Parts: sequence; structure tokens; C-alpha cells
Amino acid sequence: HGSELRGGIEIHPRAPPSADISQQALASWSFADFERALRTGTRRDGKPLDPAMPWRNLTAPMTADELRALWLGLGQH
Repeated sequence: HGSELRGGIEIHPRAPPSADISQQALASWSFADFERALRTGTRRDGKPLDPAMPWRNLTAPMTADELRALWLGLGQH
């Protein structure tokens, strides 16, 4: 997602650029939205995350405390 977390990073030619996960971009998200996306691979709008996002192996197995720490680390409350 880049050093500023603003996305736009191209993982491979056929994938969309990485998402903006900056504090400003996530301001309208709830923790429940964030947790759902990282556990199920489904964005708030119901669309799937790009397959390049390693949610199945990386974030889905995280504990609730780990996901909460990640959320807080992104500047959300």
C-alpha cells in the first residue's frame, strides 16, 4: 500500500492498484467493516478483494486482538 498507505502500488499488470488504507481513507469505515474485509476478503461494497491481497493466509487467521491492533496501528479508533 506504499509508505504513506495511500495505495496505487501495482502488484502485477492485471491487478488493480493497491487500495488507499490511510487514516483518511478508512475514516468512514467501522472496525466491523475492516474485520469483515480482512476475514472474508469482501470489501464494504460487497465486492471481493483482489486475489493478490493475502487475506486468507495473513489476516483471516489473526486473533481479534491482532486485528484490533492493526486497526489502531492504522490510526483508527
